[in-house]
Amino acid sequence: MVINRNINEYDRQNKLLKYYINKNMSSSKIKELIEIFIFSQLYKLFDEMDIEFFTVCYFLKYFDHKLGQFHKELF
Repeated sequence: MVINRNINEYDRQNKLLKYYINKNMSSSKIKELIEIFIFSQLYKLFDEMDIEFFTVCYFLKYFDHKLGQFHKELF
């Protein structure tokens, strides 16, 4: 997923989180997580679960495109 760097940071984070939640979770699991966690907690949860999410969130300057298979295998 490529996120436009020109949108504000809040919108960028929302779009990233929505993309990765939908990528990794069923709709019932999403509903359950949203009822339990606040935004910042969900963000941290996905940081721990998905290396691609982590890199796109925190190293956008270096990872402005999808990770290759090599990078995924490292983790």
